[in-house]
Amino acid sequence: MPPPVRRLVWIVVAAGALALASPAFAEDAGLTPVDPKSPNAEAINDTYWMLVGVGGVILLLVEGALIAFMFRYRRRRRPVDDEGPQIHGNTSLEVLWTVVPVLIVAFVVGFVFYKLPEVSDFSEEAIASPEDAALEIEVAGRQFYWEFRYPDGSVTYDTLVVPVGRNVDVRVTAPDHDVIHSWWVPALGGKIDAVPGDPNRTWFRADEEGVYDGSCGEFCGVQHSAMRMSVRAVAADEYEAELERFAGNGEEQFTAACAKCHNLEGPQLIGPTLRGNPTLADPRALGELVRNGRGAMPAVGRGWSDDQVRSLVEYTQRFAEGGG
Repeated sequence: MPPPVRRLVWIVVAAGALALASPAFAEDAGLTPVDPKSPNAEAINDTYWMLVGVGGVILLLVEGALIAFMFRYRRRRRPVDDEGPQIHGNTSLEVLWTVVPVLIVAFVVGFVFYKLPEVSDFSEEAIASPEDAALEIEVAGRQFYWEFRYPDGSVTYDTLVVPVGRNVDVRVTAPDHDVIHSWWVPALGGKIDAVPGDPNRTWFRADEEGVYDGSCGEFCGVQHSAMRMSVRAVAADEYEAELERFAGNGEEQFTAACAKCHNLEGPQLIGPTLRGNPTLADPRALGELVRNGRGAMPAVGRGWSDDQVRSLVEYTQRFAEGGG
């Protein structure tokens, strides 16, 4: 290959490598995971960085040796059909490249098993707070929203309200008639599946106030991308008031369970635009619709109590008249 062509090839390869590498350092899609805000999320990040470090060192050693050998043992001006020197086995080298990978794998496996209890242990002893018992939350993954039930009977949708500094025992499931979902709030821990009829458990403790976003980590249907949730961590003395603000909130309920397919006004989404529909003001008709579905519409409110239907109607009835 002529030198100018060879240089051009190297320039193209280098430019391509830089172009592909730059997205890895973008603000919202980088190499690093989100900042952990819970002890179990910190354990996941520790494991991640250990794997990045070990993998990075191996990559540099292997690729560095490859590039060095390419230059050191290149053909130069030898004929194409000229055989290179015949090299026989080296026992010490063969033992080295067998033993070292085994030791690396043993280290990685040992580190993961060391960290695993911090991530997944949900025993009462492990998650009990010094001051308060763990807050038990029932999480139901439903098409296509998240339903959270609290010890006092309150229900919120797509927004889980918790006090800062208190361990939360999350019991994740899905209704028997639903599909598999997966609970995942990266800043507060790993994924855990919401399997119909088979509850799973995980835990977290939000160390700082804030809103931590998550999403369904299991493809669950046509509106999977809209199945997002957030954990709102507030000061302990503000927890009751904040929970009351979201529990029984018909607007939040509509946004979570209905608005992903229906607009109240504006362009039609998957389902028809609802403004002017008299069903919005009729608790019996609306309850029948959300509990049983109709046509292609799934029963998004199957199993809802009368109080849940009532809170939805309190919000939607204002849109039942005027407009279409």
